[in-house]
Amino acid sequence: MSSHIKKQKTIFGQNQYFSPGRPGTYNPGFSLLRLKRTTTTLETKKTELFILLLEGEITIALDESPETYTFKRSSIFKDLPSGLYVPPGKKVTIQSLRELSEAALCFSSELQRGTNDGNALQPMACRSGDVVVRDVGQGSYRRKVMTTCGAKGETRTLLVGETLSEGGMWSSYPPHRHEKNELPMENKLKEI
Repeated sequence: MSSHIKKQKTIFGQNQYFSPGRPGTYNPGFSLLRLKRTTTTLETKKTELFILLLEGEITIALDESPETYTFKRSSIFKDLPSGLYVPPGKKVTIQSLRELSEAALCFSSELQRGTNDGNALQPMACRSGDVVVRDVGQGSYRRKVMTTCGAKGETRTLLVGETLSEGGMWSSYPPHRHEKNELPMENKLKEI
């Protein structure tokens, strides 16, 4: 089953496109955050969150930490991605330091009770030097896949990255699916 989002006007603030699903559904959430030299605060509650900077400059602060994280990016086409992984149960304040900053807010589905017990997840800055870059495909479906967060098992269920395809290239060819865990042929996940 596929979802199609009709073009809509993006306003300043948080523009939610998909809400995170209930525990065990593998349904991620996605919002676009657009800030104009302003600050916004949100809570992760039962979900993991990755704040992926698309353009601009932002600082991110977590409620219980004196440390702040700063990220800059001129364009998704010029710079490698970067951002901050935030575990469940955290309050996050994001401030734009430029006239316009945009970030993708990538949420996991809600984690099941007990999933985050014992081995606690930690906030983690993922810088452009940490990005795993792979050239995949060939011919008319050649593309660059840049995995920013989750490739090394530092999250419970969240895997975040970008795919960059040159003009005229296909991004999801050959046809494939992610309905079962049968590695290396297929792994169960939902893509946005």
